[in-house]
Amino acid sequence: MSDQRYLVLALTVAPAGLEDAIGEWAAEHVREMVDKVPGYLSGQAFAVHAELGNPHPAAEETRPAYSHLTVYEVDEEGAAYIAAKRQEYLSGAPETPGFPGGVGPHRPDSYVFVPLTRQFVAGGDQSEGQSGRSARQPRPGHPEP
Repeated sequence: MSDQRYLVLALTVAPAGLEDAIGEWAAEHVREMVDKVPGYLSGQAFAVHAELGNPHPAAEETRPAYSHLTVYEVDEEGAAYIAAKRQEYLSGAPETPGFPGGVGPHRPDSYVFVPLTRQFVAGGDQSEGQSGRSARQPRPGHPEP
């Protein structure tokens, strides 16, 4: 297997009244995916910031009002799992069992991304050709996620 890494972004539009339920479900689901699915290296769920979530008013007319985002880092094995799950979904399998929003317009939209550039991190030693610190080092004054 190669060292290829992918980011998986799952965007969700929470139905009114289910925001907390989706947050609770995400906490369990992310942990389960990382703990049990080979190739899932890390994961974290997020909710849109109430005041900063969508700073451009015109976007409200053209894009879904996503309320939650889950980000996973996966390797080749995780990508193979995603491809297999996609085939299951296309064959009629339930999309996300247990998801509080059900299926249809509230189900998560998932996208898999491949890197276009190497990772740049704030700070670092420019003289050694690095444009940032190691990805493992936290930014000074900021806790690790």
